[in-house]
Formats: sequence, structure tokens, C-alpha cells
Amino acid sequence: MIVLSADNIYTRFAEIRKILRPLSNTEIACNFYDARVGRGKVIAAYQGTKPEKYNYRDWYFKTVVSEFIGSYFELWEPNKSGTEWYLNRAYFTLFKKAGADKSPIEYVCVHCDPNEPDGAPHFNYKRGPHIHIKAAHDPIPRAHIALDLTNVNALINDIDLFNQSVERAMVLIKEEILEQVN
Repeated sequence: MIVLSADNIYTRFAEIRKILRPLSNTEIACNFYDARVGRGKVIAAYQGTKPEKYNYRDWYFKTVVSEFIGSYFELWEPNKSGTEWYLNRAYFTLFKKAGADKSPIEYVCVHCDPNEPDGAPHFNYKRGPHIHIKAAHDPIPRAHIALDLTNVNALINDIDLFNQSVERAMVLIKEEILEQVN
């Protein structure tokens, strides 16, 4: 389980910006979403001023390709005393702006659900970083395509390994998707 002390949870802002840096040519900001999500707190990425009235899932940042935008958030849940926080999920979504109104449409996602319960469907594939290819035909958008099955236990218990894995996934998205658009 990835755990941070209540004091160290603020270090995530800089770490998330570093993880996402390969995807954007401009500075990405991070902050807490103002409302609680269950008992947890959400840290979300955005550009410009902090969105005030929007769902954190709608906080976007520009990517290196103008027709694509990104979204990233992490949900952290407290232990009973509130002295430690554990990572419940980390979700990146790449959206393509489409249609006359340039509405964002999910294109590809990198998710991580490190606390997926034992025995849950897709448990082995969901705990570590995995890809969903949303711009595909069924059943592919629902598939959990794991990026690392051999070291998943280590990376869901070590914040540094987790950061490295997610950053490598962002480089993969940049090189294998965004750079192939042009």
C-alpha cells in the first residue's frame, strides 16, 4: 500500500507535475479539489488558475498536440487517525477534442487502482498502471491492459517506484500516441 504522512501528502503536487511533464510544453499545476470525495482528498492537475466550480474530472491541461488535452487526479484516503494517507487511485485520461464544439472525448486512459480487493474481477491487471483504449471497438475499451505484471507488488507499495512507472506510462502515451498524430 502506498502511504504518505499527512505532512508529506503536499509533496505530491511537485511529483505529479514531474510525472506529467512529458505530455505538455507548458507548466501544469496541481492542487486539492475543495470538496471531500467520501473520506478522501483528491489532488488534480490543471493549467491556468485553479478551477473553482468544476468537477475535478473536468480539470484539464494542454498536451504537446493541440487537439488533445489531459486530465489527471489521485484519490488519497486517510487512516482512522488521519495521520497517514493511502493512495486509492490514480487516473490519467487523454481526451481528443472533437466535433464542432471541440468537446473532449475519452481517447486513452492510464489508471491505477492499487487497493483493488483480492479476488475482484481484473484484480491482477488493475492494481498497477494499466491502459484503457477508449478509441476502439468493444470489448477493447473495457480491457485493463497492464503495463507491468512482474513488479506490481513492489510498485504499489513504494511511492518512488509508482512515480517511475506512471512517468514511463506518460512517456509511452507521448511517444506512441501524441507524436504519431502529426
